[in-house]
Amino acid sequence: EGLPDWCRTDRYDIEAKVAEADVPEWRKSRDFSGALRPLLADRFKLKAHFETRDAPVYALVVAKGGPKFAAASASDTYPGGFHTKDGKPTHGLGEKWEPGSDHGLLVGQAATMGELAQNFSTLMASTLGRPVVDKTGLAGQYNFSMPVFAEWTGNHQGEDTEASIFATVEESLGLRLEPSKAPMQFLVIDHIERPSEN
Repeated sequence: EGLPDWCRTDRYDIEAKVAEADVPEWRKSRDFSGALRPLLADRFKLKAHFETRDAPVYALVVAKGGPKFAAASASDTYPGGFHTKDGKPTHGLGEKWEPGSDHGLLVGQAATMGELAQNFSTLMASTLGRPVVDKTGLAGQYNFSMPVFAEWTGNHQGEDTEASIFATVEESLGLRLEPSKAPMQFLVIDHIERPSEN
């Protein structure tokens, strides 16, 4: 919050170099955001702070019939799923897009409900318009898959796109997205200026 209009329209190329004295520490941490903060403070006179406020969200909850997926097991091999180069199954979320199909698949391999909520928050942010928080009460890791349609994540959304997401989540996973409020962290811009010349 508090970002002036020029921040949304002006474009800048930023080229920065780590000071020789800081190179050993940089090699250890690779903390890009930590290095960027002083640069923004120096060149843009940026001053900001974080605030926690109640904000509109979608709560990911268990639907009436219960979840439609199984708990993951240490012995799961995921044939046809996602694997490392040495053949070991990877855990978490992945996407498959089948050639000629009208949709892709969001696949969970030993994935948590928190990971699923975070994926919905980013993958479908433009359609849903608010973050998704995990309120399923389901701890542990699970295996599941769900269709994902291109219009959910693109610029060609129809009037029923949001309803389509809600229906698919319930039909495929036995979960629901319910409008709710939750404490969210906001970055509040206190002061910012156009950057000084080099």
